[in-house]
Amino acid sequence: MQAEASKKIITPEENVYLAGLKSNRMSSGVHDNLYAYSLALKHNQELVVLVALDLLGLFWDDVEKIRQKVVKEVGVPSGTTSPLKPEKIIIACTHQHSGPDTIGLWGPNDDLSGVSKKYMAYLREQVAESIKSAVNSLKEAKISFSTTSAPGISVNIRDEKIIDNEIGVMKVEDVKGETIAVMINYASHPEVLWSENTLLTSDFPYYLRQKVEQKLGGIALYFNSAQGCMITPKVEDHTFKEAERIGLSLAEKVLESLNSTNSSNSTNSMNSMNSMNSMNSMNSILLKREVIELPWENPIFEVPLIEGEFKVIERELYSGKVRTEVSALTIGDAQMVTIPGEASPTIGLRLKSKMKRPYKFVLGLGNDEIGYILPRDDFTKEVYKYEISRSVGPKTAPIIEEKLTQLMGHQWGQL
Repeated sequence: MQAEASKKIITPEENVYLAGLKSNRMSSGVHDNLYAYSLALKHNQELVVLVALDLLGLFWDDVEKIRQKVVKEVGVPSGTTSPLKPEKIIIACTHQHSGPDTIGLWGPNDDLSGVSKKYMAYLREQVAESIKSAVNSLKEAKISFSTTSAPGISVNIRDEKIIDNEIGVMKVEDVKGETIAVMINYASHPEVLWSENTLLTSDFPYYLRQKVEQKLGGIALYFNSAQGCMITPKVEDHTFKEAERIGLSLAEKVLESLNSTNSSNSTNSMNSMNSMNSMNSMNSILLKREVIELPWENPIFEVPLIEGEFKVIERELYSGKVRTEVSALTIGDAQMVTIPGEASPTIGLRLKSKMKRPYKFVLGLGNDEIGYILPRDDFTKEVYKYEISRSVGPKTAPIIEEKLTQLMGHQWGQL
C-alpha cells in the first residue's frame, strides 16, 4: 500500500453569493478557510484518489472538467507505471451552507445564477493542485479502520426514527506510524450557521478536522454520508459556538473509536478472514464505476432551457435525462459507495446492509449534486414536499440503488 494526502485552499478571493438557505446572500468575510482535501491510495497498479471539498456541491460536468485537467497534467504519476485514470478520482462535497454558490440557485434572484465563473476557474486550479500533490508524493503506508455511533448529535427533522448515527473512520499511516490522513464519514448537513451568517466557513467540519489533526497529525478529511431528508445537527442556536460544540463532539467520537476494540488494522485483522477470500484479495483496492442516465421527472422544479442548458443551472441534459455516475470502492476490509446527491438515510442504510465488508462507507454528493434522492414511496408523503421539489424524480433512487447493488456484487466476485 502507498498513500499520500494534500490540501489546498479554495476560499474565494473576493465576495461571492453563498449557497443554500436563501438567495441574494453575499459573503462579507472569512471565518475559516475552505479547502480541497485529497487522499491518494495505491495498491499494485490500482491508484484511487478521494477528494473532499468544502462546498455545497459540484455538478458532474464540473467534476469531469477537474478530472480531465488533472489527468492531462499528471500523466503517469511519480513512482508508477500507469497513467492516472479520470474515473479513479472521486470528488465529493461536504455540503456546507456557508460557501460559494457553485450550483447557481442562490444568486441575486430566481432568474440569475449565483455562480462566479472566475471562482470556478480558480477552484479547478486549486483542486487539481491538491490532487497532483498527493499522487506525485506517494509513500509506503498502512491503513486501519474503526467505527462508532454518535447518537444525539444530529437529528432527522422529517422522521426522527430514521437516522444513521454511524461514524466510519479510515486512518492512514506511514511506516513510522505517523499519520498521513484520517478519513471521516458521517451523515449530517453542515448547516449550524444559518442564513444570517455571511462569513465563509466550513461549519462544524472545521472544528472536527482541526481537533483530529491536532491530536493525530496528518490531514483529516470529512465525507458526508446519506444526510438527505433531512439530517441536521441538533443545536440550540445557529452560532459558531454551537458549530464548535458539534464538531468537537464528533472529533471525540472519532478519536475514541480509533483507540477502541472496534478499530482494526487492515493488514493484521484480515488473517482471521481468510475463509472469505485470499489475503492478496483482502488487501487490494478495487473501484467499479458506471455512468447512468436518470429521467427528468420533476414537474415542480421547472427551470427554463436555453440551447440545451439550464438558464440558471448550467448543466446539460441528454434527451431529457440527467447524466451522472455511481461507484463502488473496496479498500482492505472496507467497502464504499458514492451517491450523486443527498440521499435519504433509508437509502444509505439499505446500501450498507448489502456491503460484505465489516467497515461501510457511504460517500454522499459523490461526483455530483443532483439534489435529494428519496425512496419511491416517499414521493406520496406530504412531509417530504420540499425534498420532492428539489429532486430529479421518483425513478432516481431505484436506478441508483440497482446499479450500486450490481457494482458491489460484480466487485465482490472479482476479489
